[in-house]
Amino acid sequence: MRTDRWNKKRELNLYAFYDHTGLERHLEKMAANGWMLESVGTYALRYRRCEPKKLRFAVVYYPKTDSFCPDEPNHENLTFWDYCAGAGWQIVTQRDDTHIFYNEDLDAVPIETEAVVQVETMERAKKGYVLSNTITVACMLPTMLYLQVSQLRRDPVAFLADGYDLTMMLMIFVVMVTVFAIGTELKHATAREWLGTGNGSVAAALAGKVLPITAVMFLISLVMLVINFKIVGTPLNGSLAVILAGTLLFILSYQSISVLIVSLLANLRLSLSIGGGYSVLAFTFSGLTFPIMAMWEPMQWVSKIFPFTFYTDIFVDQMLRGTPWVYSLPDLCYMSLFIVLPLLCLPRLKRVCTEEKFWGRL
Repeated sequence: MRTDRWNKKRELNLYAFYDHTGLERHLEKMAANGWMLESVGTYALRYRRCEPKKLRFAVVYYPKTDSFCPDEPNHENLTFWDYCAGAGWQIVTQRDDTHIFYNEDLDAVPIETEAVVQVETMERAKKGYVLSNTITVACMLPTMLYLQVSQLRRDPVAFLADGYDLTMMLMIFVVMVTVFAIGTELKHATAREWLGTGNGSVAAALAGKVLPITAVMFLISLVMLVINFKIVGTPLNGSLAVILAGTLLFILSYQSISVLIVSLLANLRLSLSIGGGYSVLAFTFSGLTFPIMAMWEPMQWVSKIFPFTFYTDIFVDQMLRGTPWVYSLPDLCYMSLFIVLPLLCLPRLKRVCTEEKFWGRL
């Protein structure tokens, strides 16, 4: 949370499009602490200082917004606001089809009184929200596919022999699949049932969820190594056992980080975004694009928070340099430290799985 001067505040928007109830309760707490919502964005909520007071908030989806000026009220919006004002609901802010109101009467009649109508309205508003993102991704995918296919046709050996690209793909898949596997339990409000499969033990439930992913990803990594060493003919001058051990620890390390992310955020959408961003940054700080020894010293320390940095050292030492296996032990030990992370967040994960306020977020 960040404070601008004395009367402005911003905080990260952790609430998904669907989570209107969670956002309403949060805005009510902020108003009671003297912060009134000013505007809402995709990633940030902006507040202004006000007198602490108890207010009731309502997040309403009204899909009558002008597509050319989504943040400007049209005639239908103004009519809707006037209708709500008659019941004491004052407009706070609007973004696209999302309208946020407040009421000083804590027992005021809700704007939407029928759950079925509320869900139908939300679905209509969601279509435009999802459609724009889908179109953007759909336009980008053919371009990305064309570039990858062109590279494969131009130089198939170089494409398959680039072990770092394959490792990066493996890393991103490990993070995304692990986050999604746990996050969907929270999204669909099945976390308590998932915890029950471990007889109430969060460690057992987590192991049952994560270890099958570990096995599948390790098998995929074996296929990648076979392509590199047997089909393409990449030299292996060191110990294959060390590379296999490092690969297993590499997968477990990123799974551990994924568990930590989703446990702390308890939000599937945000966890996928943070996990993806963290994964991509590893390529920059691992020394592949710029030598670590030439980095600014604080950035050299930052490179240590990515298991990919240590896995790169193992891969280069054992595959190209033929370094004795004992010199890769420190890198293996460093990656082993990341596996401790799930143990630190088990209490938080159990709380997230048992308290309903963390469920239902996108």
